[in-house]
Amino acid sequence: MKITSNKNIIFINTVASLILNVVTIIGGFIMPRLIIGSLGSEVNGLYLSLEQYLNYFSLAEGGLGGIVVASLYKPLFDGDIQKVSKIIVTVTKFFRKIAMLFIIYMLLVAIAYPLLVKNSFSYYYVFTLTIILGVNFFIRYYSMLIWRMLLNADKKVYVTAFVQTFCLILEIIGFVVCIKIYPEIHIIKLITVFAYIIQLMILQKYVTKNYIIDYTESADNNLISQRWDGMGIMTAAFIHRNTDIVVLTIASSLSVVSVYSVYSMIVNAIRSIIASIVSGVTPSIGEQIAAGNVDTLKKAYDSYEFIMTYIVFLIYSTCSMLIVPFVRIYTNGVTDANYIQPAFAFIITLSQMMYSLREPTSTVIYAANHYKATSRYAYAEAIINIVLSLVLVYKMGLIGVAIGTVVSIGIRYFCHIYYLEKHIIYKKIHETIKLVGLFSIGFAIHYVSGYLYISKISVNYFSWVLYAVITTVIGLIIYTVISYVFYRQELTYFYKIIKSRSR
Repeated sequence: MKITSNKNIIFINTVASLILNVVTIIGGFIMPRLIIGSLGSEVNGLYLSLEQYLNYFSLAEGGLGGIVVASLYKPLFDGDIQKVSKIIVTVTKFFRKIAMLFIIYMLLVAIAYPLLVKNSFSYYYVFTLTIILGVNFFIRYYSMLIWRMLLNADKKVYVTAFVQTFCLILEIIGFVVCIKIYPEIHIIKLITVFAYIIQLMILQKYVTKNYIIDYTESADNNLISQRWDGMGIMTAAFIHRNTDIVVLTIASSLSVVSVYSVYSMIVNAIRSIIASIVSGVTPSIGEQIAAGNVDTLKKAYDSYEFIMTYIVFLIYSTCSMLIVPFVRIYTNGVTDANYIQPAFAFIITLSQMMYSLREPTSTVIYAANHYKATSRYAYAEAIINIVLSLVLVYKMGLIGVAIGTVVSIGIRYFCHIYYLEKHIIYKKIHETIKLVGLFSIGFAIHYVSGYLYISKISVNYFSWVLYAVITTVIGLIIYTVISYVFYRQELTYFYKIIKSRSR
């Protein structure tokens, strides 16, 4: 089970993840629009709200997932079958207990939600939809997570990515057929359940065939106790993904939740593309840390940070100008909610940009298994996000929850930069501040230049694509000039990577 020595493994993992995310994005745009158009904004808001409430139980994991992946790097690198088996046995037993508790939680949500949340649907309608979504969550989370953690730690991200892509394509096809023949949200979500069952069967067969796991090994209780070290990280990530919709469900309406979900869908699609790069790089960074390659790690991080900053600013500054015109086209003909929210669109784009900028720091911290030491930053982000969102939502609505998110993410990003300097890479803080500051100036120039013509976009996809190409080219010029003047060496390295991969 020793990690394969392959100079192209990062590239393979990244490409596989990108393919998955492209398919995910396509499905993410097709399915919600068909639901909104065929079933209405309130149905869309209902199932999204229910999913968030069910997702709250994932906190019961206590951050174990990240701890497990970090703990697997070294035994996989050393080929220690006994240690790997002990970890898998420990996690399997733990998740079995959690799974039983989830069933109870799912039933409680199914019983209470129709009574506590204002909606126009029957009790039976909401109850049965909750059960279906709960089964979906159960299979996806507790049944497949163990195999994904093992494969990702073993630098086989491409395996899980290709399996997910295949099953997602099946789900999209089934969804489109169902929405045309019998548009009913319960049937649609049952199709998702079947797709996840297929995915589970494939992953389980692959692991059984390619790994030797001794299930007679005793559990490592120390590993379970370490999950609290990652609890803060998981809590912050969970709150980042779920708090806004839950707060809006309480303080607003399901139609507003639907509006939020459309913008969130777009920026999350972009973030998932950025995350594809991270998922391909993380296992290799973990291997370098396990091997004690500090100097190599620092050099790799400097290049990684520059490349990520360049990509993040280019993509998100372009998105900040194109997101509202896209939503206008995407929701054309929908009249049961106001989907045109320019201020909210800009702030939520900014928040996701800062989240993606933080990825390089998070990658190294998690790969080094520094969960406990950095958990205080995660808890701080979570508390700030919740408090600000609750305070501002009643006065500012969508904009209020977005402000809470962007402020909390920004504070934790700075804390991560500080921690890396002091404890892992010893990189000077001012170097990162300078990098982000210069690209922020580029963002402002890009935004102002694009704003002058972006309002001319007609309500059709062809016009939008044309302006998207123009806006992207302008961004490429601006950020490349900044890089050439201030980061010529890093830009040259970036160019060499692209050139070598194109051969």
